[in-house]
Amino acid sequence: MPVHNLPTNFTRIALLATILLVSPRPAAMGQDSNIDLDRDGIVYVIGQVRQVINRAGLVDLGDAHTVRRAERLAVIRREKDHYVPIGVVTVNETYPTFCVLNPTPRLTVEVGDIVMTVREFSELTPPAQHQRRFIEQQIVKNSGANGYSTRLRRDTAATLLKYTRSQPRWEKQTNQILGYLNGASFSDGREKTVSRLIRHINMLRRDYREGRNSIEIMGTEWNSVMDVLFGRTVKSQHAASQVGDADADDGFADDGPTPRDITRIVDEKLFDRNRQERLLFKYIVAAALERSPRKLDLWVRQKAEQSQFIRLDTEDVVLDVVRKIIRDLKNQ
Repeated sequence: MPVHNLPTNFTRIALLATILLVSPRPAAMGQDSNIDLDRDGIVYVIGQVRQVINRAGLVDLGDAHTVRRAERLAVIRREKDHYVPIGVVTVNETYPTFCVLNPTPRLTVEVGDIVMTVREFSELTPPAQHQRRFIEQQIVKNSGANGYSTRLRRDTAATLLKYTRSQPRWEKQTNQILGYLNGASFSDGREKTVSRLIRHINMLRRDYREGRNSIEIMGTEWNSVMDVLFGRTVKSQHAASQVGDADADDGFADDGPTPRDITRIVDEKLFDRNRQERLLFKYIVAAALERSPRKLDLWVRQKAEQSQFIRLDTEDVVLDVVRKIIRDLKNQ
């Protein structure tokens, strides 16, 4: 989508007025709405890098998806049969249904990269307010631009309509995952194509909320990406769980195995697995040592099931190696 293909003020106002007229009126959501601002349910916002121009990625997430200028977004890449965290980028410019990322020498985005963030329900404005804010944003932006493509009109209307229809449902839900507000690449339920990645992220969010610090062992990329994807309530719950915990800084007792010990033994015993699998095994070992599960054998299999590696829970030989590593390190 060309960056210059943006509406004039007159066309923009006419388009958005039409959107508001055809959109169903949402139920009133005022000050007295029964909304629990402390719940940790989130809406995933997922898009994709569609073009790269002078190292700047164009992503199909924009103002209509609640993406803001200078916001940090997580970038994840699919490599063969698994997902790899690339890092975090900031948004340079936003438009109705896409944004332009800031180029950075430390991170090179590629066409097809998955770009994600999360919104907690308390961060989402009522539909009418979201639409008004969107109109105001578009009126003051790019007033001299020419034209407004049919595709852009359709994508903008569809995104605002989805927000309007979904928000009342999100309000009523108590699930950890309330729903999705996706770019065109993942619209109409196509987030299912990255369900393994979402499952992996959900596992890390759940463990962090419960106070585990084991994610530190997964390296810089996973830690930076998850800092964007945890959400503020999960971070607050994690921080509260650390109060009074003498081993809270890294989850390891002073006289027990260190992250370096875990890294060394996993790399030695499971050298033939790919890097992301080994990072998962290190995470599982660290989590087990941090807070011993009562039924270790079952717990290790469950962690494998919750990860992005869909068939790993059936690889009994590999899981037995992981269990043995845990037991050996516990007995040191």
